[in-house]
Amino acid sequence: MLAGCSITYDIAGYFENSPDTFAGTVSVNMADSGRVAVANDKGDLTCEGTSKVIERPSGFSTIGARAVAEAKCNDGRTFKAEVIQDRDSGGSGQGLDDKGNVVKVFFDRSRQVAVSTAERERLRDLTQSRAAAPSTPVPAAVQPPPRAVAERLRELDKLRDDKLVTPEEYDQRRKAILNSL
Repeated sequence: MLAGCSITYDIAGYFENSPDTFAGTVSVNMADSGRVAVANDKGDLTCEGTSKVIERPSGFSTIGARAVAEAKCNDGRTFKAEVIQDRDSGGSGQGLDDKGNVVKVFFDRSRQVAVSTAERERLRDLTQSRAAAPSTPVPAAVQPPPRAVAERLRELDKLRDDKLVTPEEYDQRRKAILNSL
């Protein structure tokens, strides 16, 4: 929705290792900066912060635009996510919270599309992580690290390679992931 000199999208997503999805809005003004505000269904988790367009495609299309959203939540966590607009009405992206957990976000001009996409992707991720779990217990002494940790480390490496986290953030988040073992 275009309001004044800004555009507002509905946004939905979820944090890895959290049972809830969240939803809200993200806006960007003509100066390529804006606000993000989300909450879970129960209202006990709220996050607010900034959004900033970091790359615009040439011409009049918004497809291919990239932006970064950074927010602080009322439970003390912070997160940073990069998104890309992959269609006229919206797009998706991901990032990390300060504990090294992946956060995935989906935005659209339709709240229903943003929320249903987030819920569908959350279920897909849960199904994949359960399917990857070993079917018979392995003794703790020889059990490999959980697949989720390996995935989180790969995600963190990609964020570092794409220069979306500083070396200090990378080291801090990597330690947090490894300490979760």
